[in-house]
Amino acid sequence: MPILCPLAKAAYQKATSGRISEEVASTALSTIFAIAGEDGEALLEGESIVVFTTEHVDHTIEACLPNGKSLNVNFRSEGSISTFLGNSDAWVPLDSIPRSPVNTGELAQDEIAAAITEKISDSSPQCYPCDTDFIGIITYGITDIGGIRVNDFSAVDYRNAFELTHQLTDPEEGDCDSFRWTDLLEEHQLAELGIRRGGDPAEQWELISREQMAESYQRGNVTRREIDRFLLCLGCGERWKPDGIIEDEWATVIDDDAEDEVFDPLQLPILTFVFPDGDSDERQGFAPVLELIDALYQSIPKL
Repeated sequence: MPILCPLAKAAYQKATSGRISEEVASTALSTIFAIAGEDGEALLEGESIVVFTTEHVDHTIEACLPNGKSLNVNFRSEGSISTFLGNSDAWVPLDSIPRSPVNTGELAQDEIAAAITEKISDSSPQCYPCDTDFIGIITYGITDIGGIRVNDFSAVDYRNAFELTHQLTDPEEGDCDSFRWTDLLEEHQLAELGIRRGGDPAEQWELISREQMAESYQRGNVTRREIDRFLLCLGCGERWKPDGIIEDEWATVIDDDAEDEVFDPLQLPILTFVFPDGDSDERQGFAPVLELIDALYQSIPKL
């Protein structure tokens, strides 16, 4: 069966003998990949695809007050990271996940997502906006100022733009990269902190800039990472790996007229399926594949 991909070999064994050998099952599982992405069509066409992950970061900016004291402006922010698949670790082969992410034909999405998240886990923030290359988007939120809770503040830093939900109080024309944090507090709250809002124009100690937030974010602590979707890739060659992608060179395509009837070990995925976005018709058609994956796990006792 040299023309069959590892997964098809397993399906053939199951159909003809009712069982899958451990060796064949192990090889087949190692060629099924879950990738934190959603563009299956691009992947099947041999194009580089974008992988999406999100990190949640707690960080602080120390505001120095006119009286010589200081207080903390505490942030809880979110970084949406976009990288090309060949440059990302946000993927796992199914044989690296303890059994069983599949049960009676149903894919346990949370277990696979958790496995990808664990692989990319890092306590240091990775996201940062960049004017020359798309790295990510940071959405800033403030939890409290000097222990006083703050609601409904957000600022979004794109690679080429910066947006605030609150009106800019910095008097400099055209400067939209800073805000006056005292505007987020009521007069009685300012009094509780022992300070008063500056005049117009705003005083320097009241301003927090885009640059300050970015630097604070990079020094912060990642509380969790997550992925919204993952792409299940099937029918890969034994030697194909997502981290081996080189644009225009990494993928091969099955040639129906090829004289050499051997499945290319570097073959890119033949089939992809997005979780959790598949509609009911897609899921119904995909059910036999999920049942096959379940059978692969059952054929490998050590998993």
